[in-house]
Amino acid sequence: MKIHPGNAQDIGTRQEQQDSFSFSNPEDSAFIAHAGLLAILADGMGGMANGGHASSTAVRSFLREYERKTAGESIPSALRRALAASSRDVVALNSHFNIESGSTLIGASVCSDHLYWISVGDSHIYLLRDGELIQLNRDHTFGQALLDAAARGEIALQEVGEHPDKEHLTSYLGMRNLPEEVDSNPTSFPLQDGDQVLLCSDGVYRMLGPEEFIEALDDPSPSSACERIRQIVLSKRHPNQDNLTMLILRCGEHRPSRASLQRRWWTAPLLFFLVALNLAFGLDTYRGWKTLHKARKDGVHKSLTNRNDEGGSNAPPKQTPTDKKDKGTNSKPGSVKVASHASTPAIIPALTAQSDDNSTTSTAPKPAKGKDDAKQGAAEGSLKPQPSQPEPSQPEPSQPEKDR
Repeated sequence: MKIHPGNAQDIGTRQEQQDSFSFSNPEDSAFIAHAGLLAILADGMGGMANGGHASSTAVRSFLREYERKTAGESIPSALRRALAASSRDVVALNSHFNIESGSTLIGASVCSDHLYWISVGDSHIYLLRDGELIQLNRDHTFGQALLDAAARGEIALQEVGEHPDKEHLTSYLGMRNLPEEVDSNPTSFPLQDGDQVLLCSDGVYRMLGPEEFIEALDDPSPSSACERIRQIVLSKRHPNQDNLTMLILRCGEHRPSRASLQRRWWTAPLLFFLVALNLAFGLDTYRGWKTLHKARKDGVHKSLTNRNDEGGSNAPPKQTPTDKKDKGTNSKPGSVKVASHASTPAIIPALTAQSDDNSTTSTAPKPAKGKDDAKQGAAEGSLKPQPSQPEPSQPEPSQPEKDR
């Protein structure tokens, strides 16, 4: 099976990043054939100075020493040798700078469909298989020691949760002697296609429950799964969020969890039902809108027709067929047609002839001009101004002009 790595990291709300991690070369097929693909994570002890330097020193030393492995050396032996080198280098760092610092460390290697690991401190190694999350390593904390004592009946279980020092480490890199408490698997752990090995610092697992882990890890891309875990942790907005780091080694191709398959089973029919429902309501909505639009349109047209027929107070007077003929327009009652400059010369001679011959004509009463009519008259500058006539209070029959 091919191994697919992934990782993500965040500083949280801390001022310094004290988590460090690394992978062995995933392109070195010759080394992977006998040593596997290695993932390393170290969490510097935040309560001590230079925790970031301690974790980075531990990771570099572990990787350098493990890459010296030969084909004749077993993987468990190489892991123990690399851990011892990391411990020596962190102790040397403290001695050189006269400081006290420390770091947790977990290393996991997948080789020929088998998993090997080693750990010291409280960082976790998990196995996700068929939708179940299992912690593989053991915490080296005072709280774990209290749990062991409670299991033996030496203390009450309630004392474990109430003890103020339950999170203190009992084993870590930086102790003057090689840590006595080291967790590892003496024999290889067989892996299956789709298994995922997760390494993470306490800034991750203290914030998430098993269900949140499982849901986030149900992703075809290991890097995307790590990023989803990071976002879920940060979304909780814990005021004292610790550094968080997570690494994934996925074996073979992604296999969706049972919950994911169940969601897919009922999601497809539900999606089809929602699409059909949307289409049905969409068609009814379109038909309703079309009917409403037609009704409104017919109602407005009918209202305008009734107003013009009844001669409302704001409606212009009706024009007789003779008036329409004299004005040369076929416009509808109440509409205004603005004469263009091209049609003006044909109107001027007719008006002039009427003035010279003193002919008797019949003129219909015209509505009073408002501001808009004044602007229209100014635009039609080619027409001769007509003397203004006082507007009658009531429409009267037209009278023939008097002879001058």
